[in-house]
Amino acid sequence: MIKITNLTKQYINNGIRLTALDGLNLTVSKGEICSIIGPSGCGKTTLLYILAGIIKEYEGKVSIHNLSPDSLGGTVGLILQDYGLLPWKTVWQNVVLGLEIKKVSKKEQEERGEKALQKVGLAHLKHLYPSQLSGGQKQRVAIARALSMNVNVLLMDEPFSALDAMTREEAQEIFLDLWKRSNMTVVLVTHNIEEAVYLGNKIVVMSPSPGKISYEILNPHQGKMHIRSHPIFYQLCARIRQHLKK
Repeated sequence: MIKITNLTKQYINNGIRLTALDGLNLTVSKGEICSIIGPSGCGKTTLLYILAGIIKEYEGKVSIHNLSPDSLGGTVGLILQDYGLLPWKTVWQNVVLGLEIKKVSKKEQEERGEKALQKVGLAHLKHLYPSQLSGGQKQRVAIARALSMNVNVLLMDEPFSALDAMTREEAQEIFLDLWKRSNMTVVLVTHNIEEAVYLGNKIVVMSPSPGKISYEILNPHQGKMHIRSHPIFYQLCARIRQHLKK
């Protein structure tokens, strides 16, 4: 479980104190996908960096499985908008990079890396470089890297934004299938309302800067087949859009 209580984060820029997050409260249950949507500059990425343990200085309390984010090591994965792949390394080398840094044995690297690539359907491309892959394939490599680390919490910052509409929907389906089989807890930041509604068990709308939660809803229709063409889907999207305009 992720539990955030009265989270406030401020930056100093040219002597001016700027508040990115202001008293934010949020709970994400184990195995849940929480979609976070909000205007640019509302602190969404800052929130992910705090959960990833990259930003360590803030006010309030943040815990993942009752531990502080910076004490969790490799159990939390972060996928950035550009996927974070190293262009001079092959698919395989990118997938096992985290394991190599942690000095996991070569045998275990091979076992975990191969298993992760099989799960995302890219084992046959492991000798290629990122420049030889499509956007959807790069996204799957990033997910495979997280899977190889056996993460149980996955943080995603606009992971599908660079994809065309059809590839994006295909990537979302692959991601949902992997999530169902892994039972990971996911926090997904997106600017796309339809994506937030389709993927999120919980949908959170953040206010303009300084960021706080202005609307939160549980979504019983998440990931259901053909829901995108159902009136309920459009109604829910309209509700989210209405709250974004407030």
